[in-house]
Amino acid sequence: MKLFRKCTGLHKQPKERIREAWIRSGRRSGKSRIIACTVAFLGLFVDWKRYISRGEKPFIFVISPNKDQGQVIMSYIRELLNLNDSLRRLVKNVLTESIELHNGITISIKSASWRSSRGFSALAVVLEEVCWFRWETDSALRDKEIYRSWKPSLSTIPSSLLLAISSPHSYQGIMAEKFKKHHGKKGGNVLTWVSSTTTMNPTFDEEEVKQAYRDDPEFARSEYGAEWRRDISSFLDHSVVEAVIDSGIFERPYVEGINYIGFIDSSGGKSDSFVCALSHQDKETKKAILDVCRETVSPFRPGNVVEEYSKLLKSYGVTSIKSDSYAGAWVESAFENFGINVEKASMTKSDYYLNALPLFNNMSLHVLDQERLKNQLLSLERKTRSGSRDSVDNYHGHDDCANACCAALVECQEQARDNLADIMVGLQEQRSKDEFEFLTPQQKFDMRVAGMSPGMFFGEAKIEAPDQKELNRDKPTSPCLGKSRICLTVDEWERRRN
Repeated sequence: MKLFRKCTGLHKQPKERIREAWIRSGRRSGKSRIIACTVAFLGLFVDWKRYISRGEKPFIFVISPNKDQGQVIMSYIRELLNLNDSLRRLVKNVLTESIELHNGITISIKSASWRSSRGFSALAVVLEEVCWFRWETDSALRDKEIYRSWKPSLSTIPSSLLLAISSPHSYQGIMAEKFKKHHGKKGGNVLTWVSSTTTMNPTFDEEEVKQAYRDDPEFARSEYGAEWRRDISSFLDHSVVEAVIDSGIFERPYVEGINYIGFIDSSGGKSDSFVCALSHQDKETKKAILDVCRETVSPFRPGNVVEEYSKLLKSYGVTSIKSDSYAGAWVESAFENFGINVEKASMTKSDYYLNALPLFNNMSLHVLDQERLKNQLLSLERKTRSGSRDSVDNYHGHDDCANACCAALVECQEQARDNLADIMVGLQEQRSKDEFEFLTPQQKFDMRVAGMSPGMFFGEAKIEAPDQKELNRDKPTSPCLGKSRICLTVDEWERRRN
């Protein structure tokens, strides 16, 4: 009972039957054996007949991030059912990915996919390493999707069980939500359990755990202490991304008179995607607008993709683009053959993400309604580093679309600021020359002696009202007191002020 209180935060065992159990445990704590024993017990020693209709085939599913991990669980189950003759007689057939029992129940392993849950009646569903489901594909919400997709399969069996067991990662996803809502709280049919590696497996080498804490405390707390990673957090909130997506707009057509900005995330064609993104700034709202996000998934021939993207860029009037800093020299020469100039990016990928964050939070941009782009944005994680700037990346999957699009949007705003700065400098220089004409010859002479040009007059020099106590109305002041102050006569000051 002491262990139960420690791991659940509850003082008494729940009175209601548990329908969901969420277990957060450290690495090498025996999670696979726990799953195997639970599955074998539910399949062999629980009477499900009263819940099964004629012709209905009941299943117990083990859902793993991939089938290779699922085979580890299946191996444990096979060995358990092969312990003695009594257990062996209960087994009808043993296949690679399933075990059929004489009572009609089938134990089966499946890879994590919300599509594979349709049409089954499930007595129990085990979500193995559920905290890592989201990293197996580009879907940032995959763990939630899988959980929701299996719930209907369990709903027709009153005593069915959903068991989720995993070592933790960052504080996000369905496991984090369940712990936040249910851990240590009375009532309900959901039980949460958290335990370290040594709590569940006292035979594990404690010296190895201590060494891991000395080498990398954050890593060890997560891997062996079953604590959430405090140095990793979700970069963009789901509601923030949804708010800036233009629903139903997958690509915007070319509009004459708009200055488009292009960015490419290049690839050699073997593993990563090759992405081209285009954006512009809206003249009225000053928001960054994502117009195009074209992705070519590997494998592909880079030369063919370069030709295709060059035609796309020219159709939007773009002849100069920026590329990620990892692009080789072949990218520049390849695009140059089609009349497109390629410049290296002025920021790192992480810097582009960090500069895009205020644009997302302030809703200063519009993003295309592309599922792959959305999932990659939601999969981005922010790592806090002591003594240096935070790092942002998708540390477990692809982020080619997110990188190219965020870079294009940031570059769009940066260029708009540069253009505005050029305009302001031009206006300042023109105004400086106009203001310079109001000065007396002596003041103009003193400005030149001080090294001040008319173009510096408005930008660096500060025009101040003359001190009334030290001046009479007809006598000019000393026209230049240092580089930052120019005083005019009282008559000139009043004339210019009016």
